[in-house]
Amino acid sequence: RKLNMMFSIPSDRKTPDRSPSTMLSHLLGHEGIGSAFATLQNNGMVSSLSAGSRVKAPDFALFQIDMGLTEKGEAHWEEVVSIIFAYCRLLQEKAKAESESADGSLKRSWNEMCELDRIFFHQTSPG
Repeated sequence: RKLNMMFSIPSDRKTPDRSPSTMLSHLLGHEGIGSAFATLQNNGMVSSLSAGSRVKAPDFALFQIDMGLTEKGEAHWEEVVSIIFAYCRLLQEKAKAESESADGSLKRSWNEMCELDRIFFHQTSPG
């Protein structure tokens, strides 16, 4: 039982280090309290969730959200989709509210993600 959601989004090939799709995939894949995954899992609807850009072309990209559904999730797939969209709207509202601020939870998440990328890069670099 799987549910796949795909969306066409603007290409970010020229700015991979500042990619909004990377941030969105990080936040959608987050498993902590208050996340979409935690909400869906706590309601017995999903067993897995992954998200990210699947196709990157010069003028567009495809962003995909893949979910492993439980029997309950399959029976209530519209509610699963509704929760994903509600979480995305929440992130959008939060981003707008924090855009004037020097610090906020989305900014901290972005900084943590960038630091993890730097650590991973240095661990995989030769020499």
